[in-house]
Amino acid sequence: MIKNNKTTTFDTCISELSLQIAEAAKMLGTNTEELFIMTDRDRDHMYFEQFKDDAIKVSGFRKDLPFIHFDKDVNATRESNGYGLSLHRTKTDSTLRYHRRYVMLHIPSESKETIVSYFICNKKDVEAIEEYWGRIDLSDRDVVPTRPILEDVFLNDITDSSLGFLLRADELEKYKVKLRRGILLDGPPGNGKTMTLRYIKDRCSQEGIRFHNITATDLMAAFRDNQLEALMSSSPVLFFDDIDVSFFNRNRTEGGDGRMCCALLSAMDGMRDTGHCVRIFTTNEPVSEMDPAFKRPGRIDRVFQFKKPTNSLRAKLIQTWNTEILEGVDFEDLLTRTKDFSFAETDSIKDLLVTNKVFGDKTWSLDKAFEMYHGNKESQKELEELSKEVGYKQEDKKDDDSIENVLKEIAGDSPVFPSIMQGTSTGKTPRTRRI
Repeated sequence: MIKNNKTTTFDTCISELSLQIAEAAKMLGTNTEELFIMTDRDRDHMYFEQFKDDAIKVSGFRKDLPFIHFDKDVNATRESNGYGLSLHRTKTDSTLRYHRRYVMLHIPSESKETIVSYFICNKKDVEAIEEYWGRIDLSDRDVVPTRPILEDVFLNDITDSSLGFLLRADELEKYKVKLRRGILLDGPPGNGKTMTLRYIKDRCSQEGIRFHNITATDLMAAFRDNQLEALMSSSPVLFFDDIDVSFFNRNRTEGGDGRMCCALLSAMDGMRDTGHCVRIFTTNEPVSEMDPAFKRPGRIDRVFQFKKPTNSLRAKLIQTWNTEILEGVDFEDLLTRTKDFSFAETDSIKDLLVTNKVFGDKTWSLDKAFEMYHGNKESQKELEELSKEVGYKQEDKKDDDSIENVLKEIAGDSPVFPSIMQGTSTGKTPRTRRI
């Protein structure tokens, strides 16, 4: 753990702080008079993946000077392990209802061996942040991974082909071998890819293996800053969830990005001596569009296809539902009517059952739930048709309110559409079709 330098002169620290205070205020969206500044603020929870605050952005001391990392393995878009300013956002809990932001300013000592760190936030957020950090119990960090509902052989093959290699790292090191391996989880959305990633992340936490989540935005930023090689080896396990296949296609006529593709290939074969690295990718797009060069050893070694769940897997999912729901519906009828449904589609029936129970006729009616489900599907088709007409791309929608506004335009004066839409997280009171 890095500690603040006690030998750096007070004048040196204050001089640098005075130069950076305006930038810190700008990052927080306030003015300098509203800032609270504190030194020597321990943030031990940042060493644990499940507790650490999100790093939003980093900034160098000067406009022409980037954030200076002193750990070559740092993921520049996620961490603040270096010299400069870093903007963070807390997580939330039952008491802290919304995220609070703060800035950390890291100043190098004269010896460059240690740093002085300043915690900076808006005065009105100090108490909430301190109380939230005080509630974090670092002794309660044992993670019990929840196995996704998949066939055992299939799930074991995925974990053995990824995490399993790192768990046997000692055997590899005996032969002076550095492991670089990649796997791709492919298939239509809602069939367990994200749940599988979550399971492997929990296994990493359980085994004490460091990991990072990498987004498409991270890849683009690293490409822009010529830092792809550092990003692609920034942690023993890297998760790339829902990655655009165009990144892996050199053919521009097929929508590929030739420069990004070549840069990724080079970064995956990078010469950095960063130890073992396993990269796990997921995509909902056809892997046939991926450049064959990515499927060579050390890049993407295995591709796992996630198909729609079988009857037995859907039955396992349904059995996890609330007992009251299961007692109120015909299990076999539900299983039959969800044939060819994905996990997500099957779970949406549960949401609609609850919607009807709470806001509808107060019964556990499968007929009503499926009526609303098919109504949603029809509405989605109408939305897609409207999107083509007005040039509105559904993947670019910013929030669920915008979807509802478009649906209202489609519906006119008709009863409102069912509210339970996959991905909704607005916290608003659900709307339902009049039943």
